[in-house]
Amino acid sequence: DFNLNWIEFGKDLASSIESIGNENEIQIFYSTINQAIKIKSASLLNDDIVRVFDMKGQQVHQSKIEETAEKSISTNNWRNGIYFIQLSNSKRIWQSKLIVWK
Repeated sequence: DFNLNWIEFGKDLASSIESIGNENEIQIFYSTINQAIKIKSASLLNDDIVRVFDMKGQQVHQSKIEETAEKSISTNNWRNGIYFIQLSNSKRIWQSKLIVWK
């Protein structure tokens, strides 16, 4: 898939949590072909929770990631717009925004 709507994480955004380092690099992008958000990690994600919020602050998705390096979240029922993604576990919290355009 070729897509320009991607975001790459390399360190924590929360000041109270220690930096994780490059071995846990995570990529999050929107696939227009599959109408899905893709989460990919260089290492195994385990017990991570992904939450997605719309511009109104309403949670549109929540799921747990267990023992995988990739996660796909369908956006078939979502409207075009900006969404805020939070990926967290007991050691880190990553946050960013993503544009969904179908």
